[in-house]
Amino acid sequence: MIALDIEVRGIDQIAKAFAKRPAVVKQYINNAISKSIFKLKEESQDRNFQFKTPRSARTGYLQRSFDFGIVTKDFFGSIGPTAEYAPQVHRRNQFMERIARVSQPTIQRYFDEAVEGITNELKS
Repeated sequence: MIALDIEVRGIDQIAKAFAKRPAVVKQYINNAISKSIFKLKEESQDRNFQFKTPRSARTGYLQRSFDFGIVTKDFFGSIGPTAEYAPQVHRRNQFMERIARVSQPTIQRYFDEAVEGITNELKS
């Protein structure tokens, strides 16, 4: 499993906002999580995996398996391959790290936008 570090600026304000209007906070944060998961899925492409097997010999099973590895619920999201492959597919590796690294700036932006949306909604 890989981990992404997302800095949530304004976390104190979000905590206060959650106490006042939990549904608003939940909506924005869950939206940011969902968008982040699909960004990671988008990046699970050949260019990031850099497979050693020639394209003509690949089935696409590993890449498609990301579709079935998506889990989202309140304040939680997860994605990963569900294909039964060698152990290196299921543990931390350079290919998964590359997917995370390429996705990081976009995912950070999603959370920044969520914080801004929460703040703006609570001001009104």
